[in-house]
Amino acid sequence: MTRHPAVAITGADGVLGSRVAALLAHRDPRLIDRRRGHELADPPSYARLVAGCAAIVHTAALHPLIAPPGTGTAEYVAANVAPFAALLAVARAHGVTRVVLVSSTSVWSDAPAGSPARFLDEDVPPDAEGGYARSKRDCEALARAAPLETVVLRLARFARRGDPEDGVRLLYRAIDPDDAAAAVVAALDHAASGALYAISGPTPFRREDGRALATDPRAVIRSRTGRDPAWVPATIGSVVVAARASRDLGWHAAFPSPLYASPT
Repeated sequence: MTRHPAVAITGADGVLGSRVAALLAHRDPRLIDRRRGHELADPPSYARLVAGCAAIVHTAALHPLIAPPGTGTAEYVAANVAPFAALLAVARAHGVTRVVLVSSTSVWSDAPAGSPARFLDEDVPPDAEGGYARSKRDCEALARAAPLETVVLRLARFARRGDPEDGVRLLYRAIDPDDAAAAVVAALDHAASGALYAISGPTPFRREDGRALATDPRAVIRSRTGRDPAWVPATIGSVVVAARASRDLGWHAAFPSPLYASPT
């Protein structure tokens, strides 16, 4: 049996972190979470767990779905950027060689109203300016500057399995949490240092659909899937394309939209 070096996981009790921990259960995962008394901005509360690890998977973050109403840029920086900087310092001090940073597709904005939907992949510069987006962009910059092997995954919003609206979102900018966890582990094991990956469900949409997605997404969904779901957004402003992760990492979504049919 191949013995893998230990991996530390931040946000280990969260939706994503707990799934990553389960996939890495045979690798002596070191579970770091504030619900266990760990605060990333307070290294003594968790540094012993990092000692001896070869890698850290950083999933912990304050994001809009759990942030208090009115959370602004300063609060997101305090919750996301400063703790990640402290974590990187602990990683360097303890000889960790690899860090996988979970970022977000929120670093990209939708197309302006009335403009064709944007097709977003790793070659599109991040441009969103909200507080959460800025904090994730700043974390990515910290990762790029760190003297470590670093990999960044921009995850789309999590979809609830069986939810009809999320079944539609999975066609353009959402991902099942189990698929997200599998992508994180694939990146941990196989991604080159400095790699960046966008992670979202497979899409049937094509770039030539951009204008119609902005004005009549139901017609595009009907054309590309042969289905007519009960709920469709009034407009689709962006589509995340995860082709690079599939090509480089051998990762494929096991839980795509039920509306999606793989190309034959």
